[in-house]
Amino acid sequence: MEFKPIKFSIMKDQIVVISSYDRGTYFFSKNHCQNHGLGKDYVPCTHYIPSNVVPRESVPDGVIKNIKDLVAVFYLDMNEIKNPDKTLQP
Repeated sequence: MEFKPIKFSIMKDQIVVISSYDRGTYFFSKNHCQNHGLGKDYVPCTHYIPSNVVPRESVPDGVIKNIKDLVAVFYLDMNEIKNPDKTLQP
């Protein structure tokens, strides 16, 4: 059996968000493995845009196309804070 690599035809933008649901805050980063020093309740998540989700009021077509859509789907009830490391702020 021959292995054939999958080729992706659509380029996706990568967005890293580090968030804490306990604290209700999130921030953007250039590094998924950022040592932010804010505690273990902050969890990194790398999102790719565009992304498909179940259609909803904030994205009726079910496609996350930009950061505004991403926040509306995943971080709407949270507050954005500044990245503690200014060099890793996108």
